[in-house]
Amino acid sequence: MSLRKQLVRALIEYRKQHNYTTYALRKIERLEKKKPIAGIGVTTLNKIEKDQMFAPSRKVAIDLLLFFQIDFILDELGNPQINKNEESSKSR
Repeated sequence: MSLRKQLVRALIEYRKQHNYTTYALRKIERLEKKKPIAGIGVTTLNKIEKDQMFAPSRKVAIDLLLFFQIDFILDELGNPQINKNEESSKSR
């Protein structure tokens, strides 16, 4: 499974567990002046979840991967990639 699919799946599950609809997240942002999911804005979260062509910034992607504890490595350019060692051990 791709890193993006893992991230979107984790985001959807987290939102379901905490009953975080878009409306609820926006309300939290307005009242508490904080962003409840990894410090990422609601609009960005919605785009990541719904638009397959949307590419979040490297910082946003890494923050979300760390927040959801998804295993990844950084390539030579600093972009997150699937940890192939972890993938091969899971398939055995």
